[in-house]
Amino acid sequence: MQVYIASPYIKQLKINNEIDRLLTKNDISVFLPKSLNVDAITEEEKNAVAARCYDEIDKCDAMIIVHPFGISVAAEIGYAVAQRRHNGNKRKLILYVQDRTDKERYHNMKHEVMTSPYMDYETDDLNDLLAYVKGCF
Repeated sequence: MQVYIASPYIKQLKINNEIDRLLTKNDISVFLPKSLNVDAITEEEKNAVAARCYDEIDKCDAMIIVHPFGISVAAEIGYAVAQRRHNGNKRKLILYVQDRTDKERYHNMKHEVMTSPYMDYETDDLNDLLAYVKGCF
């Protein structure tokens, strides 16, 4: 099983690493874009990182979306949703919410028209996240 972590990799570094360690410790293969070790400043670097990330999304069985996120993660989500909608891809889309108390930053994606048909699970607990991922495969 391959899991893709869709998350801002600088702002969310601590939680991304925590999720990565938790899954890896449980013999679940993880792709975290930060593992590319590229700051993606030049157009060439941006194109290379984007291409690799989309390739990894193509291969993954599940995508963990770490909330809050920005435009790049929204693009990753859109790509995964489009694949699922048009290609019948059964990839699981899992929302991990770090902080439900910050009302300005937290928004329940399960109720959004464009994502709700495709979100499979939402949690704010790492143990629940692990149990769900393990239970899927």
